[in-house]
Amino acid sequence: MSPPIRFGMFEADLEAGDLRRKGFRLKLQNQPFRLLAVLLERPGELVTREELRERIWTDNTFVDFERGLNKAINRLRIALGDSAENPSLIETLPRRGYRFIGTIEQKMHSVAVLPILNLSGNSDQEHWADGLTDELIGHLARIKGLRVISRTSVMRFKGSLLGLPDIARQLNVDAVVQGSVQFANDKARIRIGFIDARHDRHLWSEHFESDIGNIANLQEQLAQAVTRHVQAQLGDEAQVPFDRRHRMLKREAYESYLKGRHFWNKRTEADFAKAVECFERAIALEPLYAEAYAGLADVFVLQAIFGLRAPCEVYPKAKAAAQRALELNDRLAEAHNCLADIHKWAWNWQLAEQEYDRALQLNPNYSMAHGWYAGLLLVTGRHQQAIAEANKARELDPLSLPITAFLGMMYMKTERYDEATEVCGEAIELDPNNPFGHWIMARILDARNDLTAALAEAEAAARLSYNRMPYIAQVGYSRARIGEESRAREIADGLIDLAKSSYVSGYPIAAIYAALGDNDSAFEWLEKSYNERTPRLMELPDPAFARIQSDPRFAELLKRIGRYA
Repeated sequence: MSPPIRFGMFEADLEAGDLRRKGFRLKLQNQPFRLLAVLLERPGELVTREELRERIWTDNTFVDFERGLNKAINRLRIALGDSAENPSLIETLPRRGYRFIGTIEQKMHSVAVLPILNLSGNSDQEHWADGLTDELIGHLARIKGLRVISRTSVMRFKGSLLGLPDIARQLNVDAVVQGSVQFANDKARIRIGFIDARHDRHLWSEHFESDIGNIANLQEQLAQAVTRHVQAQLGDEAQVPFDRRHRMLKREAYESYLKGRHFWNKRTEADFAKAVECFERAIALEPLYAEAYAGLADVFVLQAIFGLRAPCEVYPKAKAAAQRALELNDRLAEAHNCLADIHKWAWNWQLAEQEYDRALQLNPNYSMAHGWYAGLLLVTGRHQQAIAEANKARELDPLSLPITAFLGMMYMKTERYDEATEVCGEAIELDPNNPFGHWIMARILDARNDLTAALAEAEAAARLSYNRMPYIAQVGYSRARIGEESRAREIADGLIDLAKSSYVSGYPIAAIYAALGDNDSAFEWLEKSYNERTPRLMELPDPAFARIQSDPRFAELLKRIGRYA
């Protein structure tokens, strides 16, 4: 939905066909309003009489065009209190047409921070550029009334040759922040600019420089300067809580923190391990570094969610790190979000919701918090709210495959299968080589009983992931669903053998046995999942277990985790 256009004491809502003066609605007929709308689309430009005829007086309109146009212009000028002799809003260009000459207030409602360029010629310095991008997003995200695009979506334009208007259209934003960082002779030089992307017009730019040893303070000063200029575009609606995210730190500690976030964002098992090392080094250098503790908690939580480590092993570590972060700085949205997921893992829905609320109060643009909160809302039976939160997450991170696919799964869980299939298809289009989208699509198609197509998607996910979990387990499940019992059991047996040497969640193994009709084995592995508190138990009731839901043991399990059938 487009925001109303403001000019002087007037406000025109082009979608609603509504014109107001100082908040009071004015009576204006359809044709004069449509005339105003056309002029407002191209402020300062001539709109010819021929164009107005084509846009408003179509071939099917049997009226005297000249008389109709003059009548509409007169009525519009009366409504606006304007005159033909001394116009302040609508100027007549004799025998040619009309031009809107008023000043349109163009408030910013959305912004994207494009990846800061590393001009140092050294890829080892990339974490500084990425860290500055994250710092700017973090500061701007706390502005109420401003939509700030999340990191995942903007990073898709790293090194892109697309023009700013094209990028802005893909991200659906009014403005962008872009810049560069360069290190030379023990100096850090940063250039930054704020641009009206709709018209490719620079609104502000500045150059910052300091000793490399003072880089953390420099980045905060820059982030606050950018935030103030964005705030000026928002007017009185902006409320910015300036809390210092990085105080005076040893450069080595700050650099370790940035490297930790750099590896954490890669979302692989090896990179998570590197991130832990970096955050722990930052803490060793700066024991009161709250953000490093929050980063450590983020890693542990995602290791559990991705099924890389046993939940009962890493969630207690995540809880200790998140709590320590909040002891040092209780305004860290990341730490509150982690703590919410930890409470959700403990099946304490009330405490989880309190922490999600706090995280989103501190950072209304936190797409991950919106997505995880949507999961909690689904668990507690608030399906419409869950879908609204998932849509909000996607709005803030429109090019994120996981968030888009997750929305598709939300639709599946509420039995809106057409929307689920459509949205998940859009997720796959974002990155056809990412197994996650194919995995979710396999589950959606299975819920629709399109078993052949579900198997094809499951096999695509397994192939793209080199048969990693949970994708290979989905192949076993799909094989069982189409009656290939021996091949399904072969995969299940392989996963059981793997579990002897490394962590394997019992949840997908239970799903394979449920599809095979081996209820006792399915409940045996669900019980193991319960004992390890696997996060995926929150997906129950899951279509994958539809064939065992009538068993009394299923209702008893749901009761133990605070769910309902």
